[in-house]
Amino acid sequence: MQPVEKLNALLNLADIHMLPQHVDSADLDMPSKLSGMLDSGRPVIATAYEDNELAQVVSQVGFIVEPEDPRALAETVRYLA
Repeated sequence: MQPVEKLNALLNLADIHMLPQHVDSADLDMPSKLSGMLDSGRPVIATAYEDNELAQVVSQVGFIVEPEDPRALAETVRYLA
């Protein structure tokens, strides 16, 4: 756990943010951690189906991968790296 005052600096350390979603929870809510990831200005990789709200938001600033597709997730990380 880190104090909230350090959260922005911590998020800015990342080159890539990953937001994996389990297939059963992919359509429930917008993850609260997404706003901090987006604020960092770094690319985000999210696992989501293309037709849900999370995918619509992340696709504007990052990449969407089908949930539970580890090969596609690894390829996307490799592409960004």
